[in-house]
Amino acid sequence: MPYKAMIVEDNAIYRYAVKTIIDWRAHGFDLAAEAINGKQALQVMDEETFDLILTDVSMPEMNGIDLIEAVKRRTPDTVVVMLSSFDDFQFVKDSLKLGAQDYLLKHDLEPESLARLLDQVRERLEQAERLRRERQARRAEAEAQFMRRAMLGEWEDERELARQAEAGEFRFASAPYRILALAFADAQKDDAAGERCREVIRRGLASARQAEGRTETGERKAEGQMDVGERQAERQVDVGEREAEGRMDVGEREAEGQVNVGEREAEGRMDTCAAAETGLYDPQTLSVRLSTGRWGIAVSSNGEGLGRSSARSLADGLIAEAGRHGLRLSIGVSEVAAGGTGLSKAYEQAAAALFQTVYEGWGRVYASRWAPTPAKLDPALVRSWLSAMRKGEAETVKTAAEALIGQIRGQRVDREQLRQWLFDGFSLVVVLAGERRADGEAATGGVDWHARVERALQRMEPPERLLAMVMDEYAKLSPKKAGCDVRGYRKEIQQAIDYIHAHYAEEITLPGLAAELGFSPNYLSNLFRGETGMRLTEYVTRHRMDVAKHLLQDTRLKVYEVAERVGYPDASYFCKVFKEVAGLTVSEFRRSE
Repeated sequence: MPYKAMIVEDNAIYRYAVKTIIDWRAHGFDLAAEAINGKQALQVMDEETFDLILTDVSMPEMNGIDLIEAVKRRTPDTVVVMLSSFDDFQFVKDSLKLGAQDYLLKHDLEPESLARLLDQVRERLEQAERLRRERQARRAEAEAQFMRRAMLGEWEDERELARQAEAGEFRFASAPYRILALAFADAQKDDAAGERCREVIRRGLASARQAEGRTETGERKAEGQMDVGERQAERQVDVGEREAEGRMDVGEREAEGQVNVGEREAEGRMDTCAAAETGLYDPQTLSVRLSTGRWGIAVSSNGEGLGRSSARSLADGLIAEAGRHGLRLSIGVSEVAAGGTGLSKAYEQAAAALFQTVYEGWGRVYASRWAPTPAKLDPALVRSWLSAMRKGEAETVKTAAEALIGQIRGQRVDREQLRQWLFDGFSLVVVLAGERRADGEAATGGVDWHARVERALQRMEPPERLLAMVMDEYAKLSPKKAGCDVRGYRKEIQQAIDYIHAHYAEEITLPGLAAELGFSPNYLSNLFRGETGMRLTEYVTRHRMDVAKHLLQDTRLKVYEVAERVGYPDASYFCKVFKEVAGLTVSEFRRSE
């Protein structure tokens, strides 16, 4: 697209000569406007901007020197070149000091000199554009990195977050915004799918910007903006008055040479869309890739641009665009937030809303304000399911699983509760395999089940598929191994073991367990040691450590969280016991894994 130029010259003969002496478009310029003095030039600039202004020095009402000062205040990047005579050379020197790039002597005006000047200006503009794009790319990258860390809550010190936001002058660290959390179901298939995800976002944002541009144009017309033709007529009247003083009519040339202002505004909006489509800087949105198939988009809510149209409309457009690319997309939308410290909370809101995909499926927009508040999963139902699995009673397992899935769907439990439920199920399968001398690796298919759980939750699989993951591994145990009395334990001891495996995260004492089972403490203690070869407290400790080993493989869990989940409110004491049982510190164990 050619650069836009304007001639400012009160002498119609010189103005005509400059316009016709060469083919401006051949040198990369569109001579889009002309004016007869600085005042009229500024009126034209009220409607549009120019890359190059070629101006005379001596003109009535506002000369070239005053025009340069006004132009540099408005658009510092506009290149200004002076048209000069010998007798106003001092003005030229002053204009160069004020920021004019070059000058042409009127009496030496030749096609070669003007062409050479335009080529030089074009090269300067192209270089400035490259530098601008590089700066924008660096800024966008820095802002994206900041936004990614802020959304994911990786800033531990909120004061440091605020300081970084202020230092970088990041837009969404102060202005109000909404966060859109995007998840593509098919992004992990191959590199081509990942690129289609990027294309969906580029095109979706571009379409939203284009639609917003049309809306803004309609609003301006509705508000009664002066018709462009009326403005041109006003300028022509002004020129006509000067023609009465002996100047040539320039009205016809304006009508011939100028591009309609409305058309230029539309072209400008198309440029903005193209910039958004190619991933360039967009002042109203910022898209950040968070992980494979996961994106966060910050949308300005300051009443300008995309902020005036709803984030919901943008989300709907993105989902429609994904469908055209053969992709399944779901989007969660946060409430309005502001400030750098609000980014993490806003993304959590959007991500929590997005997780409703587990229950309602793909291809929808989930607003945070309408998302149901997740309830707690009943621990008794989980214990019933785990107990049935341990006993190997197929019908009881099926009944307990159906009740569990019913509550999970009914209560819309959140991601963390689903994770804990799946961890408990897989832990039991592994422990059962180990206890009954099954091959633990074979029982879990040789796959890291922690990773399997995380991938399934990342894919937002429905509860039925999540349950099937555990039950498929459970089914790999032979009927004998899935039974309840493989090692020949007496019924009383099997009951004690079942209780320990269901309640290991709670306080378990010999008197308490004996009372639960209806035995005397001495009887249970002697019988348990005789059957298992271990004291009751030793068995409880070893089982807790077995579960802890599996939990520690999930490096996102803090040590104190693991300790609490296996019944140790004191993390220091847990670490001491772990080393005694495992022979390694917690840190050494995690490194070894």
